[in-house]
Amino acid sequence: MKRILWLTVVLAIVGAPFAFAGETLPEFQVDQEASNYPTDRSVRDEIDAYLGSKGYNMGDNSRESGGDFFIAIGTGTIQASRKSPNYLSSRINAFEKAMAKAKKQMVQSIGIKIQKNLLSEYTEGEDPAVRKSKDAEAMKSPGILDKTTALVNAKLDQMLADEGVDLSKPAPAEIVQQVVSSEVFEKFTRTVANARVVGMQAMKVFETSPDGNKGQIGVITVYSEKLHQMADAMFSGNSSSLSQGSPKRPIINQIPSDKLVLLSTFGVQQKTDENGRLVLVAFGQGIPKTNSPRSLDAAYGKAKINAMDALRSFAGEIAAVENDVYEFESVQELEGGMEQYENESYYKDKIKTHAAALKISGIATIKRWEAVHPLVNKKVAGVVITWSPSSAAKAQRRGAKMATQPQKKTGYSSQPKSEVYKSGSNQGGSYRGSGAAADDDSF
Repeated sequence: MKRILWLTVVLAIVGAPFAFAGETLPEFQVDQEASNYPTDRSVRDEIDAYLGSKGYNMGDNSRESGGDFFIAIGTGTIQASRKSPNYLSSRINAFEKAMAKAKKQMVQSIGIKIQKNLLSEYTEGEDPAVRKSKDAEAMKSPGILDKTTALVNAKLDQMLADEGVDLSKPAPAEIVQQVVSSEVFEKFTRTVANARVVGMQAMKVFETSPDGNKGQIGVITVYSEKLHQMADAMFSGNSSSLSQGSPKRPIINQIPSDKLVLLSTFGVQQKTDENGRLVLVAFGQGIPKTNSPRSLDAAYGKAKINAMDALRSFAGEIAAVENDVYEFESVQELEGGMEQYENESYYKDKIKTHAAALKISGIATIKRWEAVHPLVNKKVAGVVITWSPSSAAKAQRRGAKMATQPQKKTGYSSQPKSEVYKSGSNQGGSYRGSGAAADDDSF
């Protein structure tokens, strides 16, 4: 019995490291989850489900380990139809609109001006001032228009008489119903907010395109002090306030390999590299106009620009938002119990952002990919770029050296393997997608 017990203990001790080695620590996980959502769920459903699974709320959140962060969400509609050659470009626009909506929430949380005008009026009978005005108008001498009208009527009367039409019979009098009472309601509300938005990253992006309806892109964004410090470091070039994080895998190994995940990954995410240093990773996409190699190269160029403008927005931009809501209704009670009802409404949602030119050193491309969007069977080119204070310092030193000792450098770049795909589209059915999630402890 003792020998059996001793053997069991030895096996347990020896086997434990292997069991631990088989597990993946959270900081070394890469979001490779391909979406498999029910077709009747919207991006807002996916956003709510994701936030619920993480225990997060829209607005302010707190960690038990310390450190507050703010979450804002936004959605953008893919306005182009699936049959349009611009559908994939419209996806990219939808993400930008979703980010703008999220920034709107941030700006309004900082401070908002609210203006409201309201009118509610009830009357019975006719206003004497209005009646006197009508009487005075009727007493005025006829003008040119009135005289012209009278002349035309006289000519018509003569023509009708010549045709044998008897004008002596009176025409039936038009029944004019008097207004017994009236009620008018009118309301106008305007909200205005503007602020500098800094360090907002895309935590998670969702994409839905239900069959028979327009698709949407939804984004969950997050802001924290750690993200703000990184944005300030990019803007000012001073990274002294940045702290080290826990070492993780190399950044390239934290980029999803599943192209369906990459298809729905946009914007900026902050990650921690194998040395514990913070690195910004930006994802961009571009759409080739044709199947030619030159058009694909142009798509990669557009994808990189989209990734770089996400970095610039992260560093800080001015956002101004304005909303107008107008509501009007009136009801008039007439003699005989009849009513006349009118209603009018108006809504405006305006968001503008501006980021002045900013020189950013140290941007590097770490991955290029191309994939076929399964909904329309057309190609998408993607670029992943990075920026960090250390890469900026290296780039600046390199630039200073080359400025004093200019020399030509040559190099070779590998082209990603092209995918074989069918032209045309697969426009039936629904599509669901979600991008890679940001690290919980890197913001």
